[in-house]
Amino acid sequence: MVSQNNTLTDFLKSKGFTVNVYTLQTPPNEQIIVIFWVDDLILASSDITLIEATKQDLNTRFKMDDRGELRWFLDVDFKQLPDGHYVMSQERYTDSILHCLRMSNCNSMNTPAEKGLLLTEATDDEHQKVHSFPYRSAVGSLIYLMVGT
Repeated sequence: MVSQNNTLTDFLKSKGFTVNVYTLQTPPNEQIIVIFWVDDLILASSDITLIEATKQDLNTRFKMDDRGELRWFLDVDFKQLPDGHYVMSQERYTDSILHCLRMSNCNSMNTPAEKGLLLTEATDDEHQKVHSFPYRSAVGSLIYLMVGT
């Protein structure tokens, strides 16, 4: 069975794209880059007609819908600046992590513990709360957040 990845790879190669990062250099010295993850694609080029032609080529071979300008990809928000550059942010993903961990109203801190904090033995209620906290999910989410942007 041929995977979608191989099918897309074969199709893009047949159109002249190179493998690894899918790039295509056109004769008038324009370039287009195709980035994909599972079934999501980003097309990038300074030439809008090249983007449109590539979308049309892809659409003749694959069932796809055009979501318009890049705004979100893999939990990363994108905002285009007036000069054409993009700003990446994971603020929405960060908010969703805090919501899932029931920490939406937590207070931010510059250091992991306040200066001069005296630790005391936890009450039974506090002990139960600590053991019911999803540490693995929290750490995994924070690692993804750290490497995402």
